[in-house]
Amino acid sequence: MDITIYDLYTMQLLHYLITQYDYTIVKVQQHNEDIWLMNARSQDYPVLRICNKENACTLSDTDYIRNVHRLILNLIHREGPVMILNVHPDSAPIENPLLTQIRITKDQVSNPSILKTFPGIDHIIHDVENVQDEYAKLSKEIEEAQLIQQKESLAKAKKAARPKATVILMVISVIWMGITYIMSILCKDALMGVLVSGGYYKLNVVAAHEFYRLFMKEDIETLLFPVNAFSCMHCITAFCPCQHSRRIFVRFDHQSRTVPLFGRSGGTNHTERCPRTAG
Repeated sequence: MDITIYDLYTMQLLHYLITQYDYTIVKVQQHNEDIWLMNARSQDYPVLRICNKENACTLSDTDYIRNVHRLILNLIHREGPVMILNVHPDSAPIENPLLTQIRITKDQVSNPSILKTFPGIDHIIHDVENVQDEYAKLSKEIEEAQLIQQKESLAKAKKAARPKATVILMVISVIWMGITYIMSILCKDALMGVLVSGGYYKLNVVAAHEFYRLFMKEDIETLLFPVNAFSCMHCITAFCPCQHSRRIFVRFDHQSRTVPLFGRSGGTNHTERCPRTAG
């Protein structure tokens, strides 16, 4: 594969935007040579297109560019202008209501206002002695940066998908189960241990108005090995928000009374779960 000087310029610009501003490359189906970047946290330009051809943004391409731009914006749930950064020295700067193209070369930037968002971008493009080696070096560093981004995104997605209310209930249930076992040992009676630790007992509810017992179990056997039930709770509350948004979930007990077992489950970050492909 022959690497041209404009390919190197493109790689230098990509390296700057990815490593310094956490942009991610988006591949467009059937247009693998078309380079798009996205960053949902960018205030000014959440989506960028990178070009290295003189006529990369002709009038006939406008509809295609705007359609891809809209798809990527929808992917990250953002709004922003169509911004094209072109490293070809003969490319024409464009600025109209539909899109903007800024020429970035080793000598100048056609629109200095871009420096407010990307300080130092006017010094990124430069010549090197060995184009092939520099291109390979930058490519490797970009791949490493993207791997780090993917790991961070995965960690954030897992954290966002964790139903916090359910986890809290699980912890409370485990603590109460431990207290119940301890009281059962001290009282030398399983049923007495449940009652002392606050288990359901109709007489206490009616006579002493201890209504909190309505939400407790009344026998020690149902407390044994609740790991499977907790796992089901966690899976259901992690899955439901993906399908039905954020809601309050209540489990009906097999007895005559109801037990609110699920609290408000945590939502998920759909952006991190979406594939990095548009089109």
